[in-house]
Amino acid sequence: MMKSTDTSPPAKSRGAKQTQQTLSQVASAWFEHHKDSFNDSLRRLLATPLQSLLTWLVVAISLALPATLFLVLENVQQLGQGWRGNTQISVFLEPKARDGAVQKVRARVAEYDDVENIELVSPKAALAEFERHSGLGDVLDSLDDNPLPTVLIVTPKASIDTPEKLTQLREQLIAEPVVEHVQLDMGWLRRLYEILVLAERLVMALAGLLALGVLLVVGNTIRLAIENRRDEIVVVKLVGGTDGFVRRPFLYTGWWYGVGGGVLAMLLLAIGTLWLSGPVSTLATLYRSEYQLTGLDLQLAFIIIAGAGVLGWLGAWLAVSRHLSHIQPR
Repeated sequence: MMKSTDTSPPAKSRGAKQTQQTLSQVASAWFEHHKDSFNDSLRRLLATPLQSLLTWLVVAISLALPATLFLVLENVQQLGQGWRGNTQISVFLEPKARDGAVQKVRARVAEYDDVENIELVSPKAALAEFERHSGLGDVLDSLDDNPLPTVLIVTPKASIDTPEKLTQLREQLIAEPVVEHVQLDMGWLRRLYEILVLAERLVMALAGLLALGVLLVVGNTIRLAIENRRDEIVVVKLVGGTDGFVRRPFLYTGWWYGVGGGVLAMLLLAIGTLWLSGPVSTLATLYRSEYQLTGLDLQLAFIIIAGAGVLGWLGAWLAVSRHLSHIQPR
């Protein structure tokens, strides 16, 4: 009985064949999808220019308001630096102080780290200046002795720009030998300092509120985009797309909203600065000042634009995380 020999080729396995991808292939696909999402999100925004422009304008106004207040505060602080630069401390020495003791006190004060300059005004020079400005020459000539003491005019350094630091310097000067009195007008400086501190906190509070507004605006816009692309999201999930895969284009869309609004805000701020610089210069000239209105530097403008992009990304992430889980294939 002969054995039958089967020479037919082995049957091929049917069905899906699973292949294992290397790490480099996975990384390449990941970067390629990021690139496609980056470009596609921008193309979708440019395809609806009016809607995108309105969103960018809302974000720009929300960013431009605190940036404008910050710019105003910076210019006021520059004016305050000039006022504080004229701050001087008058140190009155004892009338009977000898020249040697006066020179020793002057030398010690000149070595203070907080002192920029020190000037000695002798009693004779002080009397001559008082006579020149008061017009009481005849009365002063009738005096037997000069009643004015030796005075040290101390100019603090620019870093000594707070009432606390100036008060500390004043206490050091009072502790010096042969010093009888130290005069420092702190009222105007304290008021200016407290006004600037209050203005800084108001700007920070407003910036925080408007940053929250940017999150809400971008988040609501992304929510509408998710609803408009619901069918597309369902199809992607049916073929195995993960939530991260679906989320990525919307995150880039939010980032574009933030960056576009930041660039538009800096453009509005630059136009406003140029528009006001002429009248401000004219007004400063009338007061015999060389003050010039300054705008935001490039580094700060870049920080604001980058921060706006982060806000847009965060707003999109919050919207996608909340609404994407409710879209599931049936």
